[in-house]
Amino acid sequence: MEKPSTYIIHAELAKEEPVKQFPTLIFLITLLFCTMGWAEDPAATETPQTSNTADEAAHAPPSTTTPPPDVEVCVPKCRSGFMCHAGMCISLCNPPCGAGYACSAQGECLMQVQQSTPAVAMVPAAPMPITERDIARQQARERKQQIRQQRKQAVKRFRLSAHMDWQWAFIDDVYRTGFVGNLGMQKNLADTFALRLRVGGLIGYARPAFLDDSDRTTCWGANIDLAPLFGPLGTFYIGPTFWLTYYWHGKNRLEESDWWDETIDYVELDNGPAGGIALDMGLLIGDDANLGINWRVKTTLTEEFSFIFEFGLAYHFDVGGK
Repeated sequence: MEKPSTYIIHAELAKEEPVKQFPTLIFLITLLFCTMGWAEDPAATETPQTSNTADEAAHAPPSTTTPPPDVEVCVPKCRSGFMCHAGMCISLCNPPCGAGYACSAQGECLMQVQQSTPAVAMVPAAPMPITERDIARQQARERKQQIRQQRKQAVKRFRLSAHMDWQWAFIDDVYRTGFVGNLGMQKNLADTFALRLRVGGLIGYARPAFLDDSDRTTCWGANIDLAPLFGPLGTFYIGPTFWLTYYWHGKNRLEESDWWDETIDYVELDNGPAGGIALDMGLLIGDDANLGINWRVKTTLTEEFSFIFEFGLAYHFDVGGK
């Protein structure tokens, strides 16, 4: 029977607790609203100030200062004493500075001070590797240059020469052939002009015709010629030659037989001179242009047919300077 009374007591206490807690709840709610009100007070006070500032700006007189221009960029950056305007660097000094003055960063014209430019050390490039082929080419170029210099010096000297030629001659219906030897003296008056005098003799044989060897005789001769020579004398020369040769023969008559009719004719050989003009040509080879290859064509300038051809070698000796 005691249990029901216990339940009744707890129920009564449960009814009394909400009554006791109600004032505490009201106090907390009031404190929350006060706190929220204090947080909104600054914002509420700022709104009038903003509106007042806007009103003051609307009624304020217009400003006389020019607003700053838009920021401009010059690339690259302007150096000291210049400013960027419309994408270009212009002087800060107005009017511009005169000759010998420069505009400073403060916009003042200052006299320029000459500064010596420091010497720039030149660093040599690394040399290219030299090969054996490059060395051979350089030696060949030096050798050619040396030969040119030697030839140039050689042609300025007084020269003696020895000539050895073989001659084929058709003069007055007589065929002569033999060895010709001459000694020459040459003076080069310029790099392209020289005078040469030669004296010598010949020994050979004469017969009636080129292919007729039925009868022949020994012949001798003494000759002299004078030639003006032209050309690059260290390499090549050409010129007319005036020549004179005196002939002697072992006998004065040769038998000439015609094989087609077996008749015998006689060809008279006269001892005496023969002369005319010739065209003399030659090449000079060697380091000092000492060795020559020559050939010449002669004629006697007579009414009868005459033709002489000589071909041979020559060696030149340098005996003096210019």
